[in-house]
Amino acid sequence: MKVKDLPGCPVTEKMIKEWVKKGLWEPGFMFWMLWDENAKKRPNKEALVDQKTRLTWAQAREQSANLALGFQELGLKKDNVVVSQLPNCVEAVLLRDALERLGVVYFPLAVGFRHKEMKHLLEFTQAVAIVVPGIGRFDEGFDFVGMVLEIKPELPKLKYVVTVGQAPQGTMSLAEVMALGAKKKVPWDYFKKSTFDFDECVAFRATSGTTGLPKVCCATTPLHNKEDFITRWKVTENDVVMAIATIATGAGLPAIELSGPTGCKALMMERWDPQTGPERALSLIEKERVTIACGVPPHILMIAQHPNVEKYNISSLRLFTWAGAPLAKGAVAGIEKRLGCKLVPYYGSMDAGAISAAYYDDSIEVRSSTVGKPYSKRELKIIDPDTGKEVPHGEIGEVLVRGAVGNLGYYKDLEHTKANWDSEGWFHTKDLGKIDEEGNICLMGRATDTINRGGQKIHPLEVEEILKTHPKVAEVVIVPMPDPIVGQRACAYVEPKAGQTFTFEEMIARLEQEKMAKYKRPERLEIMERLPRLPSGKVDKTGLAEDIKKKLEAQAKK
Repeated sequence: MKVKDLPGCPVTEKMIKEWVKKGLWEPGFMFWMLWDENAKKRPNKEALVDQKTRLTWAQAREQSANLALGFQELGLKKDNVVVSQLPNCVEAVLLRDALERLGVVYFPLAVGFRHKEMKHLLEFTQAVAIVVPGIGRFDEGFDFVGMVLEIKPELPKLKYVVTVGQAPQGTMSLAEVMALGAKKKVPWDYFKKSTFDFDECVAFRATSGTTGLPKVCCATTPLHNKEDFITRWKVTENDVVMAIATIATGAGLPAIELSGPTGCKALMMERWDPQTGPERALSLIEKERVTIACGVPPHILMIAQHPNVEKYNISSLRLFTWAGAPLAKGAVAGIEKRLGCKLVPYYGSMDAGAISAAYYDDSIEVRSSTVGKPYSKRELKIIDPDTGKEVPHGEIGEVLVRGAVGNLGYYKDLEHTKANWDSEGWFHTKDLGKIDEEGNICLMGRATDTINRGGQKIHPLEVEEILKTHPKVAEVVIVPMPDPIVGQRACAYVEPKAGQTFTFEEMIARLEQEKMAKYKRPERLEIMERLPRLPSGKVDKTGLAEDIKKKLEAQAKK
């Protein structure tokens, strides 16, 4: 699907011509070609590892090519869509690479999606195949094959159900597809005839679905912004990058997108469980000599707080990168000391792609209170949401971005594309932020999360950052609760640390200690053993706002 074939696409052919002229986009070069280069330059160097499989670059290239040929033998054609609902694993990475070789759109989904979301997304994209966990390969505690076979009769376009692991009746295994392709002998450059071009949609990404069913974002090759991660984090072929967060929904993606361009090893941590995950991660870091870990704040906090940290030799770890949510500013220094590495944030979204990142050599102040500077191919500005005018540095407004990173709007959704990208190609992130004197971006929460208390604006992130430093608090979110007098008030949902209790009085005392304005303080506290999360891993703020609304309505009826 070329840019010109996507209605309302914010990236125009004129923009592409300018980007090519400036050297920002490279025609004729795709991500899988880096795998072929690595297979020639470093054939015996390990490329991909998970808890079951270890592949060198030569083996990874061979299996990827055979998988592509196998799908081709099954009849998959250019611009068909294949959905993947796999946890982190070698097969998920091979699948992504193989589909790009074929010019088939890769659509990875979070393992948390179930019948309703899956049926909608498979039907909406007219997917011809889906790859899911089979029997005995992963311990996910859910029958993915059963789910797909249950909804398949309502999906006439869905021809193939492919499994990683044992294939039940009515399905085939990914190994069988690969074996089918291995029978076919083709020249090394065979896939140059079938692959995408640099200005086409190569992948779909699903949004979190916080406002209903997930929207589908179109994306071009990640090669368009590969240099920024590599240079800012000083990545070389000697690094070992571990995906702790899922590679399907963003925060684990650097593990893949760094390995191809540099030839470094990518390690897939297949499953995160709050009980066993932290120690499993520590064990993998020690065993594989991991140098870069990719996660989200709960991963970092649980690993750093684990009582057995000092029992593991994690001296190889030099960088722990995260995205998706902020870490409490005051916690970063303590975590770095405990883990012996630097914490480096980056910023992006499914809709807009990569936006900014801090540098490995940035000061701890920059790395703990900002998300770094915009990427080299990005333009960014802060506007007043009410007037649309750009605000001076240091003032809070909505973050807008555009540039040569290749996100192409929403698939078959002209209405939402036009609502989020303006006529000049600027994407409205709906994130609040400001730019400091050095050009770093300081995020202040979502514009849609702002609480209007009788005309006084409360930015939840400001309150959350303080409460996250309380020794009894594991996680906290601030949501609006309706009020007949002032419109909205703030309510705090808190997940205490194991074995701890946390009271309203303790919350207020902490905010008073930081001299926070009285109107910003939450006026109600709700305690939950576990805060609910979306498939992306983010706390479900929309669901919590609805929860407090229903509780207030129930109280009013008494």
